[in-house]
Amino acid sequence: MRKLIPAPLKLQARVYQRHWQDIRQGYRDRFVSQSPSLTLQDISPPAFTHQWDITQPIPNTSHSTNKRVNLAQAISQLNHVVLQPQQILSFWHLVGAPTRQRGYCEGRAIVGDRLSSEVGGGLCQLSGMLYWLGLQAGLEVLERHPHSQDLYTDETRYAPLGSDATVVYGYKDLRLINNQALPLSFRFHLSDDAVQVSLWAPQPTPHWTVNFEALSASELSAPGDWGDDTTSQANGIWVKTTRCLPPASEPSNAPTLRPTPGPALVSQTFYRRSL
Repeated sequence: MRKLIPAPLKLQARVYQRHWQDIRQGYRDRFVSQSPSLTLQDISPPAFTHQWDITQPIPNTSHSTNKRVNLAQAISQLNHVVLQPQQILSFWHLVGAPTRQRGYCEGRAIVGDRLSSEVGGGLCQLSGMLYWLGLQAGLEVLERHPHSQDLYTDETRYAPLGSDATVVYGYKDLRLINNQALPLSFRFHLSDDAVQVSLWAPQPTPHWTVNFEALSASELSAPGDWGDDTTSQANGIWVKTTRCLPPASEPSNAPTLRPTPGPALVSQTFYRRSL
């Protein structure tokens, strides 16, 4: 029966469903928005200073030109937004629907576990960089979805396996909670061959060390520690993500929540190898 329902109607129903779920769970009022939330232009320049950044290349593919268009459209909605304490950054709440009418183009995407293309494809590079930077800033991950496959080799990989965050409008979102005592902001710079995301804050912010430990299923010494039925998933990689805050990196006057001692487990994710 579901196969008979047109895809646009399914998407519309899913968007409405998530909207009401967010209201019931109390998330909707906590989402940061471009307006009327403050932006860096509303605050005197000395108030926010650069903390650190992540830069990644834009791989040269048949979709590179379209991808840059899509990245620019999304960045225009994400840039300079100030995330106040306890606010939630929802990727899709800020970016909105990636449609042709809003200027998006066909880009590379994984659709139904297959490499394909769709309008708005390529935005996962932005969401992945936000996820990785959020982990480094100590933010709480409310929602994050990994890709189902590892599309890269060690030679072509431009980001650590495990640092990705796929986003599908209406279905899969990236959501980060600012559980720190300081407002934070993400700023973006897009060039012809690279994209940069930087973290800004009113004062020095503790920088968490994030570790992505990758092992093949056959290399796992204790599969039960990583998830169920790992031994049957031989054609893939398990990635264990942890983070910790080195004591020397924490300013004595930093108004942040105290981290738990030792590395904290973030996620354990299985990626199928691309055939």
